[in-house]
Amino acid sequence: MGSHALRVCVLVNDATRDEPWLAEHGVAFWVEVVGGTQPYCFLFDTGRTAQVLAHNARAMHVDWSAAEAVVISHGHNDHTGGLLEALKACGRRVPVILHPDALLPKLKTVPILRTIGAPHRWDQVGETGCLLATREPVQLVAGVQTSGEIPRTTAFEGPEEFHTLRDGRLERDDLRDDLALFIHLPDVGLVVVTGCAHAGIVNTIRHGLALTGATRLRAVIGGFHLLQTPPAEVARIVAAFRELGVARVGATHCTGPEAIKLFKETYGDRFISGGVGTVVTARR
Repeated sequence: MGSHALRVCVLVNDATRDEPWLAEHGVAFWVEVVGGTQPYCFLFDTGRTAQVLAHNARAMHVDWSAAEAVVISHGHNDHTGGLLEALKACGRRVPVILHPDALLPKLKTVPILRTIGAPHRWDQVGETGCLLATREPVQLVAGVQTSGEIPRTTAFEGPEEFHTLRDGRLERDDLRDDLALFIHLPDVGLVVVTGCAHAGIVNTIRHGLALTGATRLRAVIGGFHLLQTPPAEVARIVAAFRELGVARVGATHCTGPEAIKLFKETYGDRFISGGVGTVVTARR
């Protein structure tokens, strides 16, 4: 890689490219950043199961000992399932960066009550890694930071039907724990990586531009959570991508087949498939 370069490797996703990859409903990205001579490597989300994460990491020759941190986009089980095993594989206590609300119980109440939060206890994570729960952005290395809590400013990206327990009360979960990753490297531009974009994918991109001061949107990669979004709203979101100047799009996971189809039609050869095994690169 050159003096400023980026590799985003899709370790877990709902779809695969081909063998030897395994798919599951979840997300995990292995990220490598070079801003000089020494690469900075970290994990963004951990998929639904440790088995799939570990299998795909072996197939991609991931060196867990090189991991400097783990970032958790939010507290749902399809983003946290492999966390404990990933931390053990690192061989040392690395920072685990997340929003405090990710630690709350996560529930669905329709059509039946069920838990959808992390499959482990968070005190176990604190014993294996170093929990950094904050609402503020965190800089991992020069040019790379978490979003912190994302402002909800658009009128067309509404809340979803999730619940949580807070102080013993069952209440609507507006998923303030939804975090994204902003990678802004000199002469590369801004790359936005999302888990599910529960805060709204357009809200997320706008926040990334404001937080980093970037003027060039190189790529947006991850889940956009448009699976049950009305077609007119999806079209409005795709139009917003073009207005914001997003150069490449890798819509995965919970984006939904109809939304992915529209992004593909709009972006053509600038659309990134995002199946497991995909490696997205950007360099000066």
